[in-house]
Amino acid sequence: CKNGFLSLFINTMFCYLMKNRCFLVIATIIIFLFNISSALGKKNPYFLRLGVEDGLAQNTVYCILQDNRGFMWFGTKDGLSRYDGYQFRNYRNDKHDPNSIGNNCIRSLFQDCENKIWIGTDIGAYIYYPEKDAFEYFNVETKDGIRIEKEVNDSKQDQNGIYWFAVDWQGIFSYNPTDKSLIFHK
Repeated sequence: CKNGFLSLFINTMFCYLMKNRCFLVIATIIIFLFNISSALGKKNPYFLRLGVEDGLAQNTVYCILQDNRGFMWFGTKDGLSRYDGYQFRNYRNDKHDPNSIGNNCIRSLFQDCENKIWIGTDIGAYIYYPEKDAFEYFNVETKDGIRIEKEVNDSKQDQNGIYWFAVDWQGIFSYNPTDKSLIFHK
């Protein structure tokens, strides 16, 4: 008997709402406004400010990357910082270490499909190999002897595996790892 009354009530309300579309529009607007006001009333997400006092290499951060292992990488004006959620590990040029990064001004970061991290600096690109914890200078020339030697502001890998570099004062380069060819696009 209760289900019959509930069914009758729902049918009656449905018919009333369908006849009075104005009421339906007003009810929809009220529900929409209620949802917006409740969303605005929520607390802000938690942010943590990190700086040199926490171990960051330098406070001027040019680029940020989260790698596939969850590390946060910060490219700064004075080195590359890796953050594990608790502490920083800083990478800087060390003239006595051939596996160190060759320049401290980090302009861009990109992780490729092979998990290598490409680092754009003021004097070209470097590749970080996580399994070796080592850096290598990207020392490839075009057929005309042109190298990437200026500020690498961005790098990406397309769906065909070709790497693309946007280089200040030089232009756009593409690198095909299959045949190890670097092309300067004028």
